[in-house]
Amino acid sequence: MIDAQALARALNDEKPHTPDHLATRLGVPRTSIIRGIERLRSMAIEIKETREGYCLTRRLDLLDAQSIFQAIDERARAVIDAIEVLSEVDSTSAHLMRAGANGAVTGQVCLAERQTEGRGRRGRTWVSPFAANIYMSLLWRLKRSSVNPGRLTTGIAVALVEALTSLGAKEIALKWPNDVLWQRRKLGGVLVERAGEASGRVYFVIGVGLNVLMPDRYVPKIDQPWTDLSIVMNGAAPSRNTVAARLLDATIATLESHEQGGREDLERMWRIYDCNLGRPVALHTPQGCERGVAMGIDADGRLLMKCGGVLRAFTCGEISLRSGA
Repeated sequence: MIDAQALARALNDEKPHTPDHLATRLGVPRTSIIRGIERLRSMAIEIKETREGYCLTRRLDLLDAQSIFQAIDERARAVIDAIEVLSEVDSTSAHLMRAGANGAVTGQVCLAERQTEGRGRRGRTWVSPFAANIYMSLLWRLKRSSVNPGRLTTGIAVALVEALTSLGAKEIALKWPNDVLWQRRKLGGVLVERAGEASGRVYFVIGVGLNVLMPDRYVPKIDQPWTDLSIVMNGAAPSRNTVAARLLDATIATLESHEQGGREDLERMWRIYDCNLGRPVALHTPQGCERGVAMGIDADGRLLMKCGGVLRAFTCGEISLRSGA
């Protein structure tokens, strides 16, 4: 089967190309080009057919490893071992989990144009169409023996909001513990997963997902209120390579800060972006439903809620506004 990314890149000059020309250029049979065109169309890529050949109806914003590497800051360049951009993968995080189990070194970055089994928190599916959004994961081996996952997750979430704000996005907010929102609609999120090798060495895979330009065809598959960066920025979102670079910078800066104990202003910054701060909420946990007022997070990244006049801290759960709030 022809690589979808390679075919999309060949078509991305917005000029018509005959199947024979594409076959020669990509070194595949003509029939593979025909099947590849149909496959791209099935993934919501609009391709028109004229007398001169196949042509994209609009230029695609394709990911490029070299462009991302050139756009990241010096601190990130110093610690990244490799940036890999895949045409398709089950999940960028699952891909790096496998790499970590096989001894991959720290600083491996994986992005994909499409995920077939993209996942979010609590086993949710992350809708991941081709050449539309950012699906990115980073493998990291922390030097510290003890790591606070809650503080790490909330720290990265804050850093992602700061990165998006620096790109010109406004009114970006957070929902505990890892959701990035705009006007209470899901824009992106972070998922921190921990694993260990047989040798006993522990590593983390940090997955970052961000909706950039969601195709209309995929909207019915999304099971919650959502948005994308194009909507947030009124059609003026930066290129996906630029956005990926800024999110990668933010993630690495947080990881390096975590090695030193984490940012001192985490609780304060979370309160600035917390969409539920001071609101009546319900927290659904495996033990049941807790009701109270959201009061931000503590130094460990735990959710603080005032329940019946008592301030309590929670490490897990699904938070929502209470009905009528």
